[in-house]
Amino acid sequence: MNDLAVMFVDDEQNVLDALERKLIREPYRRIFAASALDALEILAREPVHVIVTDMQMPGMDGLAFLRKAKDLYPEIVRLVFSGHTDVPLILETINSGEVFRYITKPVAEPAEFQAVIRQAVEYYLLRRDRRQLMEQLAERNKELEAMLAQVKQLEGLLPICVGCKKIRDDTGYWQRIEKYIGAHSQVEFSHSLCPECAHRLYSDVFPDKPQPTD
Repeated sequence: MNDLAVMFVDDEQNVLDALERKLIREPYRRIFAASALDALEILAREPVHVIVTDMQMPGMDGLAFLRKAKDLYPEIVRLVFSGHTDVPLILETINSGEVFRYITKPVAEPAEFQAVIRQAVEYYLLRRDRRQLMEQLAERNKELEAMLAQVKQLEGLLPICVGCKKIRDDTGYWQRIEKYIGAHSQVEFSHSLCPECAHRLYSDVFPDKPQPTD
């Protein structure tokens, strides 16, 4: 978590000072902003992974700030930390998907507050890992599609020697047909004899001449 940053936004300096004291031993980097505008300036110049903001602030309030932050940096996890008890506003904030959690002021149990912030950080890491996994899967799919395109080359015309029956690959190298097909597909070969060759080579064992085939 040492490479992750949590930003706390509140227009009351005493609240920010108290948060700094309570979270001094936490493993993540802590950033403090005294207004939504200050917070947006910080977001523009350095990475932030979790936002914890007050709701009632002069200028831009918490809800407007969260919506702005979501539009600009959708990967950031957002929390509200406020003593505001306007239930409709709280529901609007949560239902609109603006916040991960709503924490009420004042902090009654510092340990619980710390635990919630850590949950938000872990949630960010979970989403980041999932996003990276999806990117890796997409890249792997591209590789598989390229491999499939190579295999489909078998459906086209291949130069084959009329004498030894070797195949010329796309690099100009001549190789046995079973080696070429084995390298370009999942087919494995076993050795056997067709009836015609068996009669021609071992007529004492296979005396009956087979019917000609196409």
